[in-house]
Amino acid sequence: MRPHFFSRFMLSLCFLTVSSSVLSQDANQYLRFTVMAMAPDLETRAVFEDELVRVLREDDYDVVASYTLVPEISPAVSLEVRQALIEAGIQAALVLRPLATGNDASITAAQEALSQQTYTSLAAFINDYRGHNFESQAIVHVLGFLLDPQQSRLFWQGVIWLDDTVETQEQAIEKLVELVQFNLNQSRTVLRHQLGLPPLIIMQEE
Repeated sequence: MRPHFFSRFMLSLCFLTVSSSVLSQDANQYLRFTVMAMAPDLETRAVFEDELVRVLREDDYDVVASYTLVPEISPAVSLEVRQALIEAGIQAALVLRPLATGNDASITAAQEALSQQTYTSLAAFINDYRGHNFESQAIVHVLGFLLDPQQSRLFWQGVIWLDDTVETQEQAIEKLVELVQFNLNQSRTVLRHQLGLPPLIIMQEE
């Protein structure tokens, strides 16, 4: 797996359009958010969300698995879902929506989720390092929403895909989780600035 490639592309897809005034200015250092895996069944969703929550908490994210709060998430940003999450103290949602999976999957599936201009950039990026090879075993659209009772606001999005061949669903989840973690960490400083959050204070161990 080549995580730096994914980082370059994910960062190029960040739509940082949220004013700092969207979030209240208080002493909270962390944005409390949930991860929402749009899996075909609750068991797969729970496994994916639990693993992603586990690794993100290791990096000091204030994150919870959405299945523990809202068992039904279709559509993911419906009024009922938003209200339930907000009432649970959740400020944002990181939604992972599979675009294509399996041996016949292609990164061209991202065309349906992205603007033509953005997809053109994606295709050019792939051509640069994969020689027009669009094959993959999983393509996932990642979207970050700020939750609001009236309307959720998109503040981050990108596409991740598997370069590696995987034999099991567990392996696929593990590698996709690694990609989400890596790209989110790479974007973290910029996102915090755009969202009006203070810089992270890194505590040095003695």
